[in-house]
Amino acid sequence: MEKKLGGLPMIVFTAVCALAGLLLRTAQRGGGSPAALIAVSAAAALALLAASFSFEKEREFAQVFGKNIADAAVSGVGALLLLLGCALSAWKNTGAGRYIGILGAVAALGLVRAAALRYGGAKPSAALYVPSILFYVAKLFYDYRHWMVDPTILDYCFLLLAMLCFMQAAYHTAAFCFDRGDRRALVFFSAAGVYFGAVSLPGASAQEALIYGGTILWLLAALWQGTRVQAKD
Repeated sequence: MEKKLGGLPMIVFTAVCALAGLLLRTAQRGGGSPAALIAVSAAAALALLAASFSFEKEREFAQVFGKNIADAAVSGVGALLLLLGCALSAWKNTGAGRYIGILGAVAALGLVRAAALRYGGAKPSAALYVPSILFYVAKLFYDYRHWMVDPTILDYCFLLLAMLCFMQAAYHTAAFCFDRGDRRALVFFSAAGVYFGAVSLPGASAQEALIYGGTILWLLAALWQGTRVQAKD
């Protein structure tokens, strides 16, 4: 059996785009013009979308996901950072914010369990991803209230795009558990989530940085799995 790895250029390109977006966003928050950031973001999104179509549109879990230590390690670390961020958020907030933080902690535990099952060669239950999907949806609506109180259009746009990509990546990962996934969609939303998540990091609070940073790592692991060439007889 010959095992080949592919998609490394996609990983590198995504990381370079994310770093560029992070630096431009930092400069923009320091008083720089947003023009370059907007142009790079639009170009990066289009380039990542085009690149995702270079992969076959597999639907079955075994065609995309496999036992891989890099996936297990990066997914696990990302989920633990997400857990810390959500626990901190639950501790600092009250009311709905606290419950959303608790939901996020449950979601992180589900992602850890799913990573462990994948590393063991088993197909995780889609139920393990449901809390993460619900968490990103709930957080999107909860944060929206705060964005409307103090609207900053760039903050609103990038945070909205990041949360939508996080939610879609979790959804498409779960779909593979039913062998009804879409590899191209998984690749695109994972890569776009890495980019917009990185752009959203400057100025974030400690708990938000942990949530976004942990999700970025989890998405990188999903992107690695989505762009790998599986072993063939």
